[in-house]
Amino acid sequence: MNISEALIQPTPTSADRREGPSTKEETAIEFERVFALHLVEEMTDGLFDQQGNSIVGNSGNFYRDFITGTLADELAAQKKLGMADLIMKHWKENGIVEEQGEIG
Repeated sequence: MNISEALIQPTPTSADRREGPSTKEETAIEFERVFALHLVEEMTDGLFDQQGNSIVGNSGNFYRDFITGTLADELAAQKKLGMADLIMKHWKENGIVEEQGEIG
């Protein structure tokens, strides 16, 4: 390979290297995480607005993103919303997955 070929080939980004869910159960949990993230973002909308004397100063959006992301991750990991379980139940009833969460 010469240098000109190396310049043409795209370099992998972090999104290219990111591994997605490998099982149907992980996919269901990831769906619950995304749902929880949107739910928590809506619940905290305006909570970190920078009006007057804000204790977080100019970094309100950073803290809000961090807090909502962490809370959504915890809700999904603990299956608190029950969405992953409902998705898995639906898939099992329709023969999409076997009992171990693999493709049927």
